[in-house]
Amino acid sequence: MKIAIIGSGAIGCLFGAYLSKNNEVHMICRRQKVADTINKEGLTVFEPNEPTGHYTDVTAHLSGRYTDNFDLVMIVVKGADTDEAIRVNNGLFREHTMVMTLQNGGGNDLKLAKYVPMERIIVATTRINAVNLDNGNVRHSG
Repeated sequence: MKIAIIGSGAIGCLFGAYLSKNNEVHMICRRQKVADTINKEGLTVFEPNEPTGHYTDVTAHLSGRYTDNFDLVMIVVKGADTDEAIRVNNGLFREHTMVMTLQNGGGNDLKLAKYVPMERIIVATTRINAVNLDNGNVRHSG
């Protein structure tokens, strides 16, 4: 599956790392430094009870500057940044693309519905906790 993840914070990088094991993952980053570091070094996940994982089969792009066909686009930005993230990256939403909101708070699906039909929106939750250590490095804390 070809997946774009809009948001390269703790949860975005954690899911990006794990999903890259069996999928083509593209991280969409707000900061050029983050994209450059991910492209050079990949994603690193510091696990609580396992060896540190290094995931290099991930590509990063600057937000708003990349368009391609994706099977799934995951939105994992802070709720307050949802409108802007969707607006500048709306070139990622194609006729067949499923879009998942994996964000805190409610109503993000309604923001997405301005760009994507409701039947292609997935509302998701997680109990995973992670800490952003910056530039593609995260601590999976539980």
